[in-house]
Amino acid sequence: MDIEMPFARILHSVMVLVAALGVNVADVGLLSAQDKPTETTRFSSEMVQIKDDRPRKPLASFRAVYDINLAPGANKAGLSALDGRMVYELNGSVCDGFALTHRFVTRVDLSEGQTSLTDLRSASFENPVDRSFQFITRTLIDQELSQTSRGLAVHDKEFTYVALSEPEEDTLELPKDVLYPVEFTDALLKAAVAGNRFFEATIYDGTDTGDLVFEITAVIGVAKSSGELSNIYKELDGLRHWPVTIAYFETGKDEDDMAPIYEISMELYENGVSGEVKIDYPDFSLVGTLSELKILSTSSCDPNDVKRTPNSNGNG
Repeated sequence: MDIEMPFARILHSVMVLVAALGVNVADVGLLSAQDKPTETTRFSSEMVQIKDDRPRKPLASFRAVYDINLAPGANKAGLSALDGRMVYELNGSVCDGFALTHRFVTRVDLSEGQTSLTDLRSASFENPVDRSFQFITRTLIDQELSQTSRGLAVHDKEFTYVALSEPEEDTLELPKDVLYPVEFTDALLKAAVAGNRFFEATIYDGTDTGDLVFEITAVIGVAKSSGELSNIYKELDGLRHWPVTIAYFETGKDEDDMAPIYEISMELYENGVSGEVKIDYPDFSLVGTLSELKILSTSSCDPNDVKRTPNSNGNG
């Protein structure tokens, strides 16, 4: 079996996992914390839960560590074992912008006896003032640099423009209502608090070579305010959280090929932290278990003080 096929999908899974947890990808020293998303979204609400009028907690700055393993059960990808760890750190606020750095290291064993080590390092910054998204991702396989992706996306009145500098220079013109990762998390939580059972959006997170755009459909379950993780981590005690399943579809596919590329299931807390995460592919699944969590200090922020660039709908 060619080792590249399962590896390509595993790497893509990692990027999706990061997006689902909150944000994507910025070389820690490259992006300024002075720099600053839009909140354009669409969603279906054919089934509505009882609305909870309590104010939602703001997105937290936090450092989380997830242990990643191959889920038991069906495995048609030729994998005999997969284990790894992801360290994910989100800092910022709607006033100052959101910076994320993360590192994900996995070891994969194939049934033929081949073993490989993958090291994914990425960072990003979302700027609420100019509605921009900077990202850089580096992938090393067996300690050799395999790929670097770097780019800048900016929302405009008519489009979202993306300028890629790596792996190749290129420009993309995306729909104006595309959401960046933190925007997506925030919009999904707003839908959950509002009692919506369904949520749809187009998201861009710089995944892979930076030219992929996803259509997502999320199903939101009934809110809870207690649970196993709340007992383990006092930082989550009393916070509302929702079981969420998100299906990812690659844009530009034929209608005959509308099955999701993958589905993600998680417990999403109102402050943006996710508990256990499961990614389901047609031929294998990954499970990410929260093993460490630390809430980081954040400067006080009044969202009304943010002076956003007006968009085509006059919002901001």
